[in-house]
Amino acid sequence: MSDRSPLFMSAAESLAHAVELFRQVNDRQYGFIVIHLADAVELILQDRLTDAGESLYESGKSQRLSFWKVLDALRKLRIKLPERPALELLLEDRQTLHFRPGRPDLKTVYYYVDTVGAFFRRFLQDEYGIFLPDVLREIGMSDADLQLLGVFEGQGD
Repeated sequence: MSDRSPLFMSAAESLAHAVELFRQVNDRQYGFIVIHLADAVELILQDRLTDAGESLYESGKSQRLSFWKVLDALRKLRIKLPERPALELLLEDRQTLHFRPGRPDLKTVYYYVDTVGAFFRRFLQDEYGIFLPDVLREIGMSDADLQLLGVFEGQGD
């Protein structure tokens, strides 16, 4: 699998940046945390689709596949996404944040950090055969931020 591809690395960096912002405990950053988490999810799913030899573009067009079309393409490839309902909600919230004023509350942000962290742990293990802490440490994430994300073996939420 392409755990060195630009899409994969951008997904890991977006996830790491979301956690760094979350650690700041600044409600003005909450919207950006949700945006970074959604970007990380979208990028890793696109990476997995390209790993399967599929194009990210609409057939015969220069337009990229939407998030929902990527999800459908992965389903057709029998790639399991039990987190799909929560991920869809996250992407909808990202769209809302881009086009409407306001920001999510702390409970919502925590839910997404927890959900996306769990998704990445499972997805990277199942689809890439790698461990999330190894990836995040390699890009410079601190152990404190890793702990915040809950990626240490045996750590509860």
